[in-house]
Amino acid sequence: MAIKGLEQAVENLSRISKTAVPGAAAMAINRVASSAISQSASQVARETKVRRKLVKERARLKRATVKNPQARIKVNRGDLPVIKLGNARVVLSRRRRRKKGQRSSLKGGGSVLVVGNRRIPGAFIQQLKNGRWHVMQRVA
Repeated sequence: MAIKGLEQAVENLSRISKTAVPGAAAMAINRVASSAISQSASQVARETKVRRKLVKERARLKRATVKNPQARIKVNRGDLPVIKLGNARVVLSRRRRRKKGQRSSLKGGGSVLVVGNRRIPGAFIQQLKNGRWHVMQRVA
């Protein structure tokens, strides 16, 4: 029993270059990997209440090629500096004036550092030796 068009199909398949199918596979792998980065960054940003851009830029994609059809996603899971969360500003408290002879209950006159939408008690901004600015927090 002969199949119609078998010779034509074999001829068409032999015409396809050796790298076409692996190249298409590598493209598909890269597309899936980049969408995985986007979706996971969105989910993490939602859960941690951090901007999606900050989360996404900490993921690196080593793309798949024809020779190596594997994409590798590398994520920097280290601590995110607070200074990156938004504008840092000191909010002064509007407390009543204390009576003469009484000590202040809060250091710094009751001012609190606010970065983005987060309040950080006992924190201050300092320039490091390398020139970067960081938010530090008093421990004791």
